[in-house]
Amino acid sequence: GKVIHTGNVTGNMSIVNGEVYIDGAHITGDGIEDSKTVNIEIVGNVGDLSVSGCNYINLHSVQKVSTSSGDVNVGGDVLGDTQTISGDVVIGGSVTGKVKTSSGNVTASKIEGSVRTTSGSIRG
Repeated sequence: GKVIHTGNVTGNMSIVNGEVYIDGAHITGDGIEDSKTVNIEIVGNVGDLSVSGCNYINLHSVQKVSTSSGDVNVGGDVLGDTQTISGDVVIGGSVTGKVKTSSGNVTASKIEGSVRTTSGSIRG
């Protein structure tokens, strides 16, 4: 799979059809274009993260994250909204925004916002 190393991303990060963009700038590197498996791990904080599809996303803290498919794991807080169509959402800290998944479980240490899943369980 592809591995992208980055520190804090103060703006926005998007992955669309395997192409990586940070604040609108296209990011390239060895193996990025050829990879079929996308696993995202960000050590640090990120503003907004939008991904068309991946196996999983591991984050420390995030303002807003959305993915069509893939599990979302946030070690800290989610200050905005989290949305996935298919995938589990696990949040180690608190959720102050909205969490929504069509097919998946949602687990959070503290839920201050709203959580909704069509097919799955909610634990908080």
